[in-house]
Amino acid sequence: MSKNKKSGNKKAGLDTKLNLVTAILNLVITLILLYEKLTS
Repeated sequence: MSKNKKSGNKKAGLDTKLNLVTAILNLVITLILLYEKLTS
């Protein structure tokens, strides 16, 4: 992560957004899998 500090803020902002989207997707998938496990 420290390597990204040298490049522009745009890339850092994009990486942050990408990380946020990935985290949300992981959370949704986990919830779906958990729900399916509980309902089966």
